[in-house]
Amino acid sequence: MIGPSPRINDIEEETDVAIIGGGVVGLCLSLDLARAGIATVVLDAGMPGAGASGANAGSLHVQLQSHLARLPEAGRHRAAAILPLSLAGVERWSALAAEFDGFELRRKGGLMLAASAAEAVLLRGKASLEQSWGLEVELLEGDTINRRFPFVAPGIEVASFCPAEGMVDPLAANRVLLNAALTSGVRVAPHRAVTAVEKTASGWRLITSRGAVRCCRMVLAAGPSAGRFARDKLALDLPLSATALHMNVTEPAPPLIAPLIEHAGRHLTMKQLRAGNVVIGGGWPGEAADDGTLHSPRASIEGNLWVAQSLVPALAGLRVIRTWTALTTVCEDDLPLLGELPGLPGAFACVTHTGYTLGPICARLVAERICGRAPSLSITPFLVEGRAVTRPPAPVANLQGV
Repeated sequence: MIGPSPRINDIEEETDVAIIGGGVVGLCLSLDLARAGIATVVLDAGMPGAGASGANAGSLHVQLQSHLARLPEAGRHRAAAILPLSLAGVERWSALAAEFDGFELRRKGGLMLAASAAEAVLLRGKASLEQSWGLEVELLEGDTINRRFPFVAPGIEVASFCPAEGMVDPLAANRVLLNAALTSGVRVAPHRAVTAVEKTASGWRLITSRGAVRCCRMVLAAGPSAGRFARDKLALDLPLSATALHMNVTEPAPPLIAPLIEHAGRHLTMKQLRAGNVVIGGGWPGEAADDGTLHSPRASIEGNLWVAQSLVPALAGLRVIRTWTALTTVCEDDLPLLGELPGLPGAFACVTHTGYTLGPICARLVAERICGRAPSLSITPFLVEGRAVTRPPAPVANLQGV
């Protein structure tokens, strides 16, 4: 466990790179940079991993999620650019799990189920698009579904199965990543909210709740709060927002389902942990009060559970032992935002939706860019350039000669 950093008065910290946000993205980025010999500080307004990275359901998505498949044709094809990144993201997670002990990662595939003729049409079209990008997706129909997956309710017309998908235990993974970053020499500063940003002759000066940090480069990796930070501190409008989503966990049960389950027409993700608990989520709305507290509406709890049971009848009778609502990042054009921020040399973004799947690979790509290395995967579709709007007046003080 790490405690608050000491208050800094006359002496200011200096580092090469300061990362704003200590979730899975920030921790993975700091680890990659530290291993490249770059001094790095991670600043988090709370505890590292305690925000969206600690409250998500841990799904590892590779297939396009159903809400993306329902976009108009241009939107579907734009969103499909994420498919190679998603596959690389899961492979990166597998590499982390092989390197570090202490967290559960399983890749038993992902099964998306169509319960109506219209959903079957959508699922076939989605699978065709994914296959055109080289993704391994198998279409199953009729009795084949129940022979392969006997837990599925009768009447499901079409299913798509992607063997690359899976799940990870986010709470354990966050702890492992934090310890790895600290062991690699990263300075992690909890409870240090960045309250202002100033441009200096050599880089940036970040004013925090516990003193200032000077850095040559900074990275915005603050997940759901990144859009507001960019707007308020950098006068930059990014296609980012945040939304509150609800999740459930059941009591432990005998083994019921091995793959990650999704619905082709309704909000649903579902997976069973090794301990037997079934995690049920998928995008049902939560509520965010004016004071920042989050609530799970009864309608979301009941609706989410009804959809889950309609696909897997064996869930009937299981007790829900926990519900929660958390903020998640929304990339409004359905693609991550990576790379240098326009008009702000030395300031980078590393923000993505489906952050647990994509967090480590996005961190790797931005680390490669900061280090001046050739990218391991094309980053062009995800660059911030052309997707951000600067709002005058400039948000930073130009401290010439400082």
